[in-house]
Amino acid sequence: MNLDAEIINYNKVKEIVLNKLISEGLLDQSDADEFSERCQVMIYKGKWFSKWFERNMKSETKDPADKEGYYIRIIELKEREDDVDKLLRRTTGNYDE
Repeated sequence: MNLDAEIINYNKVKEIVLNKLISEGLLDQSDADEFSERCQVMIYKGKWFSKWFERNMKSETKDPADKEGYYIRIIELKEREDDVDKLLRRTTGNYDE
């Protein structure tokens, strides 16, 4: 498995879905841009996070979840800004305070 190529493909799919939501009027461009920046595609193998995997990836069948398999998730790297946070960041340039 070529993880670099897979991440590129999954990010393209993320952008296609966001663009379709925009074109159908379900999302505006600024919200799509914010989501695209805040949420990233992550590919991982079950055994890389084995303790978390055992607690959170319960198999629906009687077989244990596949720790050798690869999984994809969209993860939130930053919290969503509310309007006050956006205004503070844009006007002061000092978001951390």
